[in-house]
Amino acid sequence: MIPDSHEDNAPEGKPPVRTRTVPRKQLINKLNYINFLESSIDLVFRHPKARMVIRLPVLPQPCHDENLICRWPAGEMQVDTLNDLELEELLIGDGDRLISVAARVQALEDGLVRLWLPESGQVIDSRQAKRHLCRGVQVQMLQNGILFAGSLIDFNARSFSVRIDLESPQTFRWIDPDAEVTLLFRNGEEVIYSGACRILRHVCRNRSGQFVFAPQRDRVRRYPAVEHRSERIQLTPSPDICFRHPLSGQWMTLNVKDISGLGCAVETESDLDVLIPGMVIDDVRLLFADGLHAPFKAQVLYRNSIGNDSSRVRYGLTILDMALDDHLRLLNLIHRVGEPFSYSSSPLDMDMLWRFFFETGFIYPQKYAHFQANKEAIKNTYKKLYADQPDIARYFVYQVNGKILAHMAMLRFYPNTWLVHHHAANTAGSVRAGLVVLQQLLRFINDTYRLTSMHLNFAMCYYRPENKFPNRVFGGAARAIGDQSLCSVDIMAYFHLAKVKGRHHRLVAPWTLSKARSEDLDQLAAHYKALSGGLMIPSLELAEDIEIESRQLSEAYQRIGLKRHCRLFTLKRDGLQKAVIMINVSNLGLNMSDLTNCMTVWVTDADPLPKDLLMAALGRLAEVYESPEVPVLLYPEAYALDQQIAVEKHYALWVHSLKSLEKLNAYIKSVLNFINRPRTKISEPTKAGSQEPT
Repeated sequence: MIPDSHEDNAPEGKPPVRTRTVPRKQLINKLNYINFLESSIDLVFRHPKARMVIRLPVLPQPCHDENLICRWPAGEMQVDTLNDLELEELLIGDGDRLISVAARVQALEDGLVRLWLPESGQVIDSRQAKRHLCRGVQVQMLQNGILFAGSLIDFNARSFSVRIDLESPQTFRWIDPDAEVTLLFRNGEEVIYSGACRILRHVCRNRSGQFVFAPQRDRVRRYPAVEHRSERIQLTPSPDICFRHPLSGQWMTLNVKDISGLGCAVETESDLDVLIPGMVIDDVRLLFADGLHAPFKAQVLYRNSIGNDSSRVRYGLTILDMALDDHLRLLNLIHRVGEPFSYSSSPLDMDMLWRFFFETGFIYPQKYAHFQANKEAIKNTYKKLYADQPDIARYFVYQVNGKILAHMAMLRFYPNTWLVHHHAANTAGSVRAGLVVLQQLLRFINDTYRLTSMHLNFAMCYYRPENKFPNRVFGGAARAIGDQSLCSVDIMAYFHLAKVKGRHHRLVAPWTLSKARSEDLDQLAAHYKALSGGLMIPSLELAEDIEIESRQLSEAYQRIGLKRHCRLFTLKRDGLQKAVIMINVSNLGLNMSDLTNCMTVWVTDADPLPKDLLMAALGRLAEVYESPEVPVLLYPEAYALDQQIAVEKHYALWVHSLKSLEKLNAYIKSVLNFINRPRTKISEPTKAGSQEPT
């Protein structure tokens, strides 16, 4: 083991203050306790001529009198390393204090050091942050293209002590002590920390050296800076976080000062300054006073000294990932602090929900006539979505005294895209209820889209262009952002294809209908990009390389007793693509207009593509559906007009990329501020805002 140069415990010119003595008997008890924990103490050596102080961790063995034996933690110590040095003191960590002991060296042996303990030691009040011994943490140091390997010896938030072992043909002359380095800490395959550091001191011998590094930054940026941040609140009683420190392996419990859906802030005494900006903590437990706990993966974002004497430090932690049901409970708690009548996927009275749908006109007579024959199956579907609370569905309600006044829902129907639907409000009960659930939706997206397990890259919804409220909110957002690659709206024709019993739809040469291949989907994407430049095709993720993820999503539906299947076909003439058809099969009523249980057609070359031939192709594919009539969405709508297809209605497909969530937040905030301004009359009918046809 190679010694490491350290500064004295007290700042230069301010010697430590020794306030009281600790008798030898108590010293022995403390040393035995440290041995029981398999922890370490420090020996401080000083060169009698050179201004150099060396602080070495050692492992005390069981002690019963004034003779103490200590073992070097990293194997044998070369005795000649310390021949020119004198032992100045032995330091024992005692909570947030240090005990200095004027011990004497009796013998230095390979692997061991024998010490004599005096009658007493002295408590040191003035000290720097305690250093913590590490084991099993591998270190990689990168400087100017050269990678050096080593291990972490000890640390606090201000500095790291690292042993570097050279590999041939490396030499320490390759290291510039005045240049910045990048350190990477690993525990096995998992990266714990990476960051830019500067070299404070180093001692090198032969093929090994010991370096002390200081992190360059007290703050790291995990995500781009945003104006509309998640709301932070202070809970009473405040929760705690509990975790095993990834470097020292010691358990820590810290009190949470404030919390949001994306992270929390905690504080501790500066003597226990052990969290390093950039460090990843794999298993953090968020503990609430009622016994609930939520595990999550976290990263330390910043470290700030607080107080006039910098006696405390505050850390900011971001949530990298958390189980979706735990995160949902956390968001419910946070969001209801500011809006007590808002509920996110909380237990819901299903009879009350159906009553709300009918009273608001969300389920109007024509729609009810469409699905009333299958109402029991649809009731069962909604029980699975609402009562069982699966990870693929979320809903938001504004509810007062058990009565639902507004509702909005989301459904993960494509691998990384969530469908927003079922927006309805009873404005007779509350004018602002419909706006509140919209705000709930945005807050939920803002607090969850960074979680990997949420699979939320895009948000989409269908609405009728003549519906004023969604056209103002969603269509208005696309118009305000003004960039189809960030927020797009595409108009699609909608009609029903009647299945004729006993009729066989045949395609004869040169026409073919076959499973879509990657080159077919690439051609579709290129055609759509030239025509629209929007997000419809990217959000649907129509590519072969997403097939596994799509199958995993279908399996998630299957686990809760629902179905979700997606298949793609290409219609060609003489080998040239004319249209791509997507077959989505799901439970009836999963979406009230069956837009998740329909065929979607993209016409990529209308010359020639006769209507009858397209209908024949759709008729062949419609056999997979149970209903006698199958909904069809067709794009572009111009083809339906040219071919005189009997279109029942038009739908606008709105898609937003979560890469530009800040722009959507800004627009929605401006709309809500305008609607909520004093003396503004809100002309919104009872069922306005419905994402289903009215």
